[in-house]
Amino acid sequence: MQKSWGRNQEIFRDDLLEIVRIEVLSGGFSSRHLHRGKHNAFLVVSGQLSVVCFETELPAEHILSADAPAIVVPAGVEHRFLARTGPVIAYEIYVAAGEQSLDALDIVRRDEGGILSAGCGTAALAQ
Repeated sequence: MQKSWGRNQEIFRDDLLEIVRIEVLSGGFSSRHLHRGKHNAFLVVSGQLSVVCFETELPAEHILSADAPAIVVPAGVEHRFLARTGPVIAYEIYVAAGEQSLDALDIVRRDEGGILSAGCGTAALAQ
């Protein structure tokens, strides 16, 4: 499925687990969002992906690559991703939180994703 930042393809889905392959274009970024009822893990295969988590007043940036490929964002934590070097090939792995089944509509978005304009810094994405 085409996205403003690249594309994704569902690989597997059942009531408790979903695996999605993502290709994020260089400079592509997701919306700032959270998932109410599922944990969101990222596993990077190639490229460099920044995942910013907004758990506290100072956002925490995690830079993922094939050398340091994974992070789990707990359910309820606002976050966004950005392809620092791309395209990035990664997998998003969603795991149901607690005893709930996965719900495709549990996402709460604060803004929209896209592609950074040339010369635009990444600092604005940490807000």
